[in-house]
Amino acid sequence: MTGHDAILQSLAEKLASAQSAQELSLAYLQIGDAGCPQLAAYISQCPTLKRLDVRGCNIRGDGLAILAPALRSSAIESFTCKWNEVGTSLGGIQALAEACRDHPTLTSLDLRNNKLTTDFAQVLSDMLASNTVLQYLDLSWNELGPEGGRTLQQGIQANKSLRDCPLNGNRISDDTMNTISYLLRRNRLHEAEQDPLQVDPFMPGGEHFCRTTADRPKELQRDFVGMDLLPAPSRAPNSHREPAQPTGNLTHDLDLRIAIAPLGETPQILQDSIEGARQPARNHTGKNESWWMSNVRTLVIESDQMALKVLEREKKTRHPAEAALLREVADYIEKLQMDVAKNKKHRVDSEGRERVVANGFVERESRFAAELREMEVIGAKARDQREDLQREVKHLQSEIRRTQAEIIETNKSRDRFEKQITETLDQLRMQIKNELGQKADCESELYKVQVQFCEEEEENQKMRRFLSQTKGNLDTALRDVPQAQAQH
Repeated sequence: MTGHDAILQSLAEKLASAQSAQELSLAYLQIGDAGCPQLAAYISQCPTLKRLDVRGCNIRGDGLAILAPALRSSAIESFTCKWNEVGTSLGGIQALAEACRDHPTLTSLDLRNNKLTTDFAQVLSDMLASNTVLQYLDLSWNELGPEGGRTLQQGIQANKSLRDCPLNGNRISDDTMNTISYLLRRNRLHEAEQDPLQVDPFMPGGEHFCRTTADRPKELQRDFVGMDLLPAPSRAPNSHREPAQPTGNLTHDLDLRIAIAPLGETPQILQDSIEGARQPARNHTGKNESWWMSNVRTLVIESDQMALKVLEREKKTRHPAEAALLREVADYIEKLQMDVAKNKKHRVDSEGRERVVANGFVERESRFAAELREMEVIGAKARDQREDLQREVKHLQSEIRRTQAEIIETNKSRDRFEKQITETLDQLRMQIKNELGQKADCESELYKVQVQFCEEEEENQKMRRFLSQTKGNLDTALRDVPQAQAQH
């Protein structure tokens, strides 16, 4: 089994063990494009999956194009695909952008360090222009360039949901970065600006305040008896009214002071009452501040009713002085409404900005902490690998030492064999020399014998000629003997 087959088998085992998981991390598994069909099938068959992490898996554009249809039909909320190579082809990002364009649940997309160039910016910009759910998009450490940054800015301009979009390491101009930062702040403040009088439920101690008199607690319902703005128990004309005691409620104390005050002092009483009710909030913190804000909200809501009833009384009165005073009171109430609403909006804006900044810091701290944990995991893996390498190096060093010892012993044996061979050759040379000497002696002896044989052969030839001659003479003599005998 090859290394790649082992990785695919490990992927299959991991997917089989996470059939109903909400979070799946395949970080650094190196599944490549070959493992994407298995992962896409798993995504399609796992409706509970919310977070998918495939960082460092060597996924390229073709692999991302395989995953995109499965992501589009899933309920995934966070997709981390950083430290891959999806920028190798435009088709992968196009498929992913099409999947994210109208995805109902995907709020976080991490594509950092994926070799995305300027050509990919238009695809991402078109996706952002029509997306209404995505809140976090990380494109840092790519290669978008200045032109890609301007193209991406157009998509963010049309987007109202994106809260954060890191673009570090893309060589985008400072003007474009500042504009994108402004657009992201605009989106973060958009929800808070929808209703300036509504308290953000994510604020510490925040709660929705009552918008109608019937919804308010009884202690906050006001008594407009003094100005006959609400029904009151019957009393005799010009009957004496006992001074009302302050209750600590801004609107209640305000109405009581208006009720018992002479007509000419009413506007000043409104101002003094507001200043007096603000004082506890200035001198205390925590609960008193919440008390002040709740009473100011109640004053803003109910002042409309009070202004209407003041105007109604102005229409009914027949005294010009009283009518002018009531008009002055109504104008002053309207002015107070505008001031309170403006101050409230400023406060909400500042708290919203503070909350956005705090949330940004918290989010960044969370991301940094997560990345730190990732780096710690990577460091632990690196330490384990270093220890494995150290053990392997020690083993190889011991093998080298053993091999060197064997080489030294082999060299010694070779030297002994060479010495023995040299001695043997010397002996053979001496034997050959002796044999050659003996051969030379034998050859000289043979030559002598051959010479002697030749000499003897010549002597034999002479002897044969002599014998032949002698024989001839003898035969002649023998033939002459009978003749001689006959002559005698």
